[in-house]
Amino acid sequence: PGGALLLMGGLGSDFLLNDIWKSIDGGRSWQRIADASPWSPRSWFGLVATTSSVDGSLVMFGGVGANNDLLNDVWCSHDGGISWEQLVKEAPWAPRRGHGVATLPGNAILMMGGRSARSELNDVWCSADGGLVWEQLPEALWRPRSDAGVAPLPGGSVLLFGGHNKLTGCDMGDVW
Repeated sequence: PGGALLLMGGLGSDFLLNDIWKSIDGGRSWQRIADASPWSPRSWFGLVATTSSVDGSLVMFGGVGANNDLLNDVWCSHDGGISWEQLVKEAPWAPRRGHGVATLPGNAILMMGGRSARSELNDVWCSADGGLVWEQLPEALWRPRSDAGVAPLPGGSVLLFGGHNKLTGCDMGDVW
C-alpha cells in the first residue's frame, strides 16, 4: 500500500509469527508496526492489496496455523496493516495453504488452488466485495497444485504458472 513493503507472519526458527514489519525505503530499513496481530500466527497465507489501496486496504486469508492446522478465515485491514478486522471466520472454501491470489479490476479477489488437508486443489474462488462473500467459479482445467505463481495482467486476465503437487511429487512447469 502506498509503495510500502510489508513483511507479515510466517515461520520463525521454530514457531509461527503474526507480527508485521513495514519498509518505506525499498527494504533498506524496517519498522515493526505490530508485535502481534489479532489473526492467529500463520504461514503460507494469501494476501492482496486492493487496486485502490490508497487507504492501504489489505485482505489476508487462509494459511497454516498452529499444529499444522489449515485455515479458511478472512481478515481485512484498511490502514496498511496496523489494525485488522475478521471478515469471515470460516469461508466456504476448504481450509488451505499455498494458494495463488490476485486482485482483479474492480477490486475483485481471485483465489486459486493450494493444498488442503488431503491433497492439492484446482478450484477457483472469487470475492467481488473485498473478501466477505465468496463464489466458486467453474472447475479449472489445470492440474491441482500448491505454491503456484500468479500474475494479474491488464484487462483482468491472470496467469497461473508452476507450482507443486506433493502427492504425485510433480513440480509443474506449465503456464495457464
